[in-house]
Amino acid sequence: MQSTRTKGINAEIQAAEYLQENGFHLVAMNYSIKANRHGGEIDIIAKRGGRIHFVEVKCRTTDAFGLGRESVNAHKQKTIRRIATWWLVEKNLYDIAPTSFDVIEITGNNIEYFENCF
Repeated sequence: MQSTRTKGINAEIQAAEYLQENGFHLVAMNYSIKANRHGGEIDIIAKRGGRIHFVEVKCRTTDAFGLGRESVNAHKQKTIRRIATWWLVEKNLYDIAPTSFDVIEITGNNIEYFENCF
């Protein structure tokens, strides 16, 4: 049986492949900051058509305990936005590049992509 972390890594790889197959260019994976006790991570940063996509990957074996996308709650969204801001500032793209906050949900063998969902 795979560990939770191994499943997560495999899901992120599967999500990255899905994005590439659908015309995205991968910019970064597992981008993280650790500042002022407020760390966090963005699973995938990708670009397509001039837009930067900050992608959260959620993997579930089944949906018996809820959908993966449902776990991207307000607190998680705030964290992702904060980290995305750091990345945009670091790359001198803040207030320049259009952005999208997306979720890829993997349940079993099914992949669903939710673009610009928060």
